[in-house]
Amino acid sequence: PSIDPGINIKVIPCCANLDLFDKNKITEDIKLADRKALGIDSNEFVLGYIGSIGTWYMLPEMLNYFKELKEANPNSKFLFVSGEEPGKILAAVTEKGLDTTDIKITSVLHHEVPRLISLMDASIFFIKPSYSKKASSPTKQGEIMAMGVPLICNANVGDTDLIVNKYKSGIVIDKFDKETFKNSIIDPANFDSNKISEGAKDYFSLTEGVQRYLSVYKAVCE
Repeated sequence: PSIDPGINIKVIPCCANLDLFDKNKITEDIKLADRKALGIDSNEFVLGYIGSIGTWYMLPEMLNYFKELKEANPNSKFLFVSGEEPGKILAAVTEKGLDTTDIKITSVLHHEVPRLISLMDASIFFIKPSYSKKASSPTKQGEIMAMGVPLICNANVGDTDLIVNKYKSGIVIDKFDKETFKNSIIDPANFDSNKISEGAKDYFSLTEGVQRYLSVYKAVCE
């Protein structure tokens, strides 16, 4: 059947708690202490991933990206903030021929996640672009942006690429090959951390999400 053009659609993303994910609450002393605890030197570039790996997140491809990043910047580490079994991640790292000493894996409580994101120079997530993911809204995107960290992600996952481009918050790729990765090495200097955070407030705030829900309920009840 054809779709009624008069139907109104309201998009409500998975929102982030911007009171918790606030980069201004993380001091340099906290960052230095956390880097020391993880064995990451202050001059090392940190690519980060947060959340579970599961079946939708493309670990081999993310490691391939890190391999190209490592070629471009040998002083790089890959930090996983995840409850995933470390052995699963390290097995994939070894399979890719990467040095396990360049991989840092830690699991923390939710309220501690902002501290770990603050250590990242850039964050990454690749999600299998399937039909069901056209309506996906990765919560981690709002949390990462709220912390002012630029990200690299793939297209065809909900509005992810639209948001990244609108708020100039990172790089979107549409292929997972070596050449694409090589040409998409992210440089944080090309992004404005404060503007990325402002983008998160504009799009992912709980207040905004509640208002969108309220407007839908009011429209339905009228």
